[in-house]
Amino acid sequence: MECVKSQFFFSIIVPIYNCEDYISACIESVINQGYDNYEMILIDDGSTDRSLDICEDYANRNTKIIVYHKENEGQLKSRQYGIEKACGDYLLFLDADDYYKPGSLKIINDTIQKTECDLLIFGVDLVENKGKVRSKWTEETCLIVLSDKGEIFEKVLSSFSYNSMCRKAVKNSCIQIIDLPILFHGEDLIQSIDIIDQAKKVAFIDQTLYCYRNNPKSVTNNPDYKVLLGDHIKLSVYVFDFLNSRGYLNVSQYNTIYSYYLLRFAITMKDIVASNMSSSDKKELLKLLAEDDIYKKLRNKGHVSGKYGVITSLLNLRLYNVLCIIGVILRIRKCLG
Repeated sequence: MECVKSQFFFSIIVPIYNCEDYISACIESVINQGYDNYEMILIDDGSTDRSLDICEDYANRNTKIIVYHKENEGQLKSRQYGIEKACGDYLLFLDADDYYKPGSLKIINDTIQKTECDLLIFGVDLVENKGKVRSKWTEETCLIVLSDKGEIFEKVLSSFSYNSMCRKAVKNSCIQIIDLPILFHGEDLIQSIDIIDQAKKVAFIDQTLYCYRNNPKSVTNNPDYKVLLGDHIKLSVYVFDFLNSRGYLNVSQYNTIYSYYLLRFAITMKDIVASNMSSSDKKELLKLLAEDDIYKKLRNKGHVSGKYGVITSLLNLRLYNVLCIIGVILRIRKCLG
């Protein structure tokens, strides 16, 4: 069936890969919203479990649900596939193991109508498998609407929690299908940058509408630190090349973002030295970072204090053995609780 643009207010795009344990709860959270002006696009990314069968069963019973099956290419390609199929005015992105709170779509709809924003960013609850809220991602205490690109990028790029595409409602016309670097860590931020560049007005609300399920088996919770560090470097290069090409930021805003990205690297260093990798592997990664051009730039222009300031100082002095000893201490403290 040919897509008629603006046929729905929302197109909800759900990439799926081997999520048979969670996909029903995900779909039900949309069906039970009490809001009908949407289509739900399920993209099965070559699942080898029962995910596709479950999706097709829902689609057979609900005309708002459309299922596509494709070979496995990863989440980014699946999202882009869904974007190409979407007929809605605004796009929402829902991961197959997550779900919306009741009434979320109406709140998003009403806020977009009220603010006439091109991009809406809402809060997230991080939940355990039994639904217990572990923490919240919401930085706002009230509705905020921004149109100055410098303010928007400073806000979004100085907090990890804004990265996720799943906490965004995006006007269809603000999304372009472009070639992006393929990363295991940071794909959402790379997608978000171009969207913010296209958006004329961005709104932020304090309500937590999306429930992100903490999955112990996810790539986020079980990183390959060599891949993670490499992705952080690629992401930093991409972000600062983009910002330099646009000229949106003043010196103060740049320094805020430099400091945040330096902090991100310091946190990654702490995780590396506290991991169960061999000392030689840890030193190899620390040396790789210390000699990287983008890290040197962040080190010279950014600033972090406290324990992460100590970590960056030790790396700058090439005291890799000291950092590895600190890692051993951190592991012992973690084991002792």
